[in-house]
Amino acid sequence: MAADQSIMGVPVNPTASGFQAEAPAVLCRSSLAPPAAVVAGLFEVSADGRRFLILAPSAGSRAQGIDDAGR
Repeated sequence: MAADQSIMGVPVNPTASGFQAEAPAVLCRSSLAPPAAVVAGLFEVSADGRRFLILAPSAGSRAQGIDDAGR
């Protein structure tokens, strides 16, 4: 995750001694704030690397705190 909230991907190629990484590229933009989004695990990548599941509030939603629960 980049500082501008972009989720980045880096193609890697196997080599005899390990792997070689290519240049990072933007995969998609998110509303998640790095680095907390990475640490908190607010997104997952599918096994084939083609889809993301991003846990984020919907537009217009209000975050519910502990004190607001059940009201």
